[in-house]
Formats: sequence, C-alpha cells, structure tokens
Amino acid sequence: MESLLQKYVIPKTKAGQPEVSALFAGGLWIGGRDKVGNIKLAASTYRNNGTDFWSGPLDPIDGITDLVNCNNWDRHFTVFGSNIKAHINNYDSSIKNGTSYLEKDVPDDVKAWPSKGNPFFEKMNGFKLPVNGGGLAPFFDLDGDDTYNPLNGDYPILSGLRNNNYYADQMVFWIINDNGNVHTLSKGSEALQIEIQNMAYAFLINDYVINNTTLYSSKMIYKGTTLTRDAYLGIWTDPDLGCGSDDMIGCDTTRSLMYVYNGDAVDGSSGCNCGTTPTYCNEIPMVGIDILNGGKVFQFDSIGNPIDTVDGKMTSFTYFAKSIEPQFSDPTTSQDYYNYLSGRWKDGTKYTYGGLGFNPSSTSFVNYVFTDEPCNPSGWSMASLGFPGQDFRTIQTTGPFSILPGQTNEISYAVVFAPKVNHPKPCLNALRDADDRVQIFFDELFGKYHCDICPGPDAPDLITLPKNQSITFSFFNNEYSNNQNLDHLVYCKYAPKEAIDPYYRFEGYRVFQLKENV
Repeated sequence: MESLLQKYVIPKTKAGQPEVSALFAGGLWIGGRDKVGNIKLAASTYRNNGTDFWSGPLDPIDGITDLVNCNNWDRHFTVFGSNIKAHINNYDSSIKNGTSYLEKDVPDDVKAWPSKGNPFFEKMNGFKLPVNGGGLAPFFDLDGDDTYNPLNGDYPILSGLRNNNYYADQMVFWIINDNGNVHTLSKGSEALQIEIQNMAYAFLINDYVINNTTLYSSKMIYKGTTLTRDAYLGIWTDPDLGCGSDDMIGCDTTRSLMYVYNGDAVDGSSGCNCGTTPTYCNEIPMVGIDILNGGKVFQFDSIGNPIDTVDGKMTSFTYFAKSIEPQFSDPTTSQDYYNYLSGRWKDGTKYTYGGLGFNPSSTSFVNYVFTDEPCNPSGWSMASLGFPGQDFRTIQTTGPFSILPGQTNEISYAVVFAPKVNHPKPCLNALRDADDRVQIFFDELFGKYHCDICPGPDAPDLITLPKNQSITFSFFNNEYSNNQNLDHLVYCKYAPKEAIDPYYRFEGYRVFQLKENV
C-alpha cells in the first residue's frame, strides 16, 4: 500500500485554503521471541527503508500467501454510514411492503464490503474472497446464517461491540500480513505469520471533539504454530505538527496518551514559513494518540499455563530521531526494533528519569520519558529542559504478553485533537479534556459504560380528553418514575474539571403532533 502523499490534515479546511498536516507517518510494530529466544518481529516505518508487511489475509491452514493475493488486497474498502442507513431503510421497507429487495437497491459500498461469503464481492472488486477467510470485515448478521448477504438485511458494522449493530459515518477496512516475503525493514527477522485486520472510522455528530477524532482498531490473528513469548505491540508515529522541525513530544501515562506540541510560539522554521510545507503559524493545536484499549495480556501460573487475561494499556513510551547519537537514532535491525518495543533504548539501555532519559550510570529506571506537562517548570518535559524542537519519532507500546497459536487479539486507538492551544510550553487541559471525552465515547460505544446504567427520564403517563375538533391532554409522573418530581439528572462523565455543575438535568418535554392519513 504505497503512498506518495503522507499527511493527516486537521482541522478540515475550506476550499482554496492550504491543508495543514499534523502527522506525517505511522505504523504498527509487533515482536516477540520463540522458545529458544530468537526474535520474530514485523514493523512499519517508511517504505523506502524496507517492508515487513504486505497486503491481504493469510491462509488459515498454513499461514502463507502469494503475490496475486497480496496485489488483489492492496486496497482500502470504504463504506459510508449514510449508505448503510439507506440500505437498512430500503430493506425494512421491502419487508413491510411485501416486495422483493433487489440488488440494484443496495448501495455499491455495502455490496463491495469484504465480509465472509459476500455473493457480490467478486463482481464489485474483481477477485474472489478466500474460501476459508474466517470473519474478514465485521457485519451485522440479521438472519444469523454466518454469511454476509445485503439482500438478507446484513450490513457493515464496527467490530467488538456489545450490541453488535453499530456503524460509523465512515469506515475504512484493510488487511495486512507479515508473511508475504522476506522482512527487509527489520533486516531478515523471521515472520510471525500474523494477519492484521484494520479499521479506521469516524463520526459526524453534534460534538466537536468526536467530529475531529479518527478511531482505529487492529485485530491481530496469529496463524503461526508455536508459542511466541515476551511479545510487545507498538504504535510508531512520525508527528510533523505543521512544520516538523520545531516539534516536541511527551506522554500522559494515566491516559496511555502520546502527544506532540510546538517548541515555540510560532509554527515554522523561520517565522510561519517552513519551505513548501503549510504551517499552523500562531494557531497551533496539540495532537495525541491514545491507546483506548490494548490487546489481551495473558497471565500465567507457576508452570506456564495461561490462567487469566487483562486488557493491556501503554506500558512504555520513548522517542528517537534521525540523530548522530546512536542510542537515539532510527532502528535498523530486528534487535534495534525489539529494544524500542520492550521499553529500552536502541542499544538496550533502560530508560532513566531526568534529562534525555539516557544515563547508563543511573539506576532510576522508568518505562516512560517526558511524563510531565510542558507548562510545569519543575516537571520532566522537553519544554522544561529547553530541549531544541526537531523532527522526532515516537513509539508507545503495550506488553509483554504471549501469543498463542490461533489467538485473536485487538487493539483500539485514536488520534485526538485540541485546537489553538497557547504555546510555547502548553498545558494539557484542552488535550486531556478532549482525550477523556473520546475515551468515554469509546467505552460507551463498546459497552464498558452502557446506557442501561445511566438511563434518561422515564416517559410520563399521558391522559387525553377528546373534544370537538380538539384534544386536551395532560401528563404526570407516577411514584415509580425516576422523574417523579421533574428532578431527573445524569452525571456527565466528561464534563470539564472546572464545571460548576457536572450533571445533565431534566428540562422539559417536547411535544409533537403527527398527521396520519385517514
């Protein structure tokens, strides 16, 4: 999946205005050791440095693929929520009216969705689905036959959901694997035989923060036959915040959040200028990447049997750059990549507290670097150190864990945005509030906080009195109602910390008159 135009434009600009990008590149790293200690690893950075991942699924039996399969799957499958909604309405209307639901009535992106057994897939995409393709892209199976068929009312959804029928306003699905060829990025590392089914999605709702957030899930399916131990999963990012030469980075360990900010008050290498690259000038945002839900981490008993799993979060964070200092430079070998993944510098030295995070003579070992707010003059941040802003890369990881043959694991993360933050040395209030809002939105969507624990006001009892060409009605709340005294309230989990009243309060009923054909 080559790209000649690397960018993440935020906020969206009006026609004719220059697009300013906050991120240049990103990718997944995953690696561990086999039973004798050999490193098995796959990573993604810049394509011109080499390739460890290829497009498409792996065969579920032997975990292999071929060039034709990789080329066929070298694409993104996009579906829009408006088309899914239209499809659902059209299908429901056909059932209600007793008419046939025809192929021509199904939106093209719904027909092209790469889900198990889709009868329209080959016609829409030009190649066949794998016979033993497993679940592939997630879908709501209305008729319960374990096969995706839009004519039977099935439709694309997000994965891992409690209610299993939600979709976003835009969803993009693609599959990669690490067994398509020799690993040339990590310099010959043995393949894990892992397939990763990815989805990027976004919403258009009445919420500025959510509308300016992109969310991602990566479902990893291990198709190897041996146990991989001491494994880590990492999100690698090259965050060019407008002009990439004056950036600084840090992390919030309680939120599993990495963030990037500007080193001075104006974004640019010379004033607002950065060569041909558009900048944020003096309206500089902050952007972060939050691990919303990490992969499942196995816990073992004394003899090595898995006894439990826990949700992993960010367990280490660091940075590196195109540097002459070897310990801070880009990785080039599988050992380099594994060292960064496992919470160490490139040369294997542990992170230490203070300064640049590198002090071989110190025993103040830490798992994260630059953990304090940039606006805290006595905290540990690049800003408080007077660190020169430059073009950094970051890696935030979760682990260690073991990967069992046939295991499926999933990580979810999001790019979070806070506009026009005061620079230099910004505080994190705006980004933290945005991130908390996104985390709670995600948790509610995926069932951690479900609406059955925070119900709205009960519907009132209605009394109607028909009159000549009019109806008089009244309503009341009985003693069993949660709104008997019109005082129902719900705690807002993402209210700003400085809010005087963090509750949603009942304000009244909206009355509608509906006209029916008689």
